[in-house]
Amino acid sequence: LADAVAAEIAAGTALATITALNKAVTDAIAALTAQDVTVSTIVATQDATENDDVYLLGSDGGTIDEFGDEGDDAIYIGEDAYVINTGDVDDDGDDSVLEIFLSESTGGDTTVYVETSVFGSSAADQELVEVVLTGVAADDISLSADGFITA
Repeated sequence: LADAVAAEIAAGTALATITALNKAVTDAIAALTAQDVTVSTIVATQDATENDDVYLLGSDGGTIDEFGDEGDDAIYIGEDAYVINTGDVDDDGDDSVLEIFLSESTGGDTTVYVETSVFGSSAADQELVEVVLTGVAADDISLSADGFITA
């Protein structure tokens, strides 16, 4: 019985935490939307809008067309400390830090690989989220200290 009561208390605490986090996310999106900022999670292929766009990384990745063409666009990857690596995602990873790999195609698109673990590029099944920014040069991409990728 004591174990069941402890489990119930833990579940109630977790639910309260999740509810508070959901409210914080909803409030943040409402505040950004009020300032004409479009907020969405990156999925499949999507076009940037005329507004300032903030994309949440998510877990599936995708392609963003017209990123940075109109408005100030950014991809939020989180508060963890990342470093940009312009080497090859398959061969040049540093297993002691979280990395963002940039790979520019001959057509002028840049693929951004975001590690989800410090050894993500070295794992047998790479732990990366891939985002293609069409028409964006790798040299134009920057990472802010607060977790935003911009071009």
